[in-house]
Amino acid sequence: MPIFRLRRPLRGYIFSALICSALAAGLTSASGSAMAASEMQELAATLHSAEFSPRVDQLLKAGHPAQALELADLGLEKNPRSAQLRFSRTVALERLGRTEEAAKALRSLIAEYPEIPEPYNNLAVIEAGMGSLEEAVKLLDRALLLNPNFAT
Repeated sequence: MPIFRLRRPLRGYIFSALICSALAAGLTSASGSAMAASEMQELAATLHSAEFSPRVDQLLKAGHPAQALELADLGLEKNPRSAQLRFSRTVALERLGRTEEAAKALRSLIAEYPEIPEPYNNLAVIEAGMGSLEEAVKLLDRALLLNPNFAT
């Protein structure tokens, strides 16, 4: 008889252990992403506002667009008017497949800094990818008017 009494609590313990294991696994994966976030935050705390763009570009070249985007966002908190950092952020968005968001950010960048040719070029690539070839050509023409050496 005592053996039968232990089965119910034992099942409860097994069930509780399974729930705890599942929660621990969830917390581990959540803390892994939180760790990556804190890593970028720690890096951002050590950087001068002029150092963000080169670091974001390094992350992009190394194939880490998610970290580049996070660092760009942190840099823009310190220097929201940085055209270079905003542009690098759009590159990260593009590489993450967030093309609509990248296109919107590029349009905003063009509106605020119409003299910079690179946003026109990148927006042209997005427009061409969406089948808007006429719009892409207009954007490329505008980039060439701004900087004829940009043709290369």
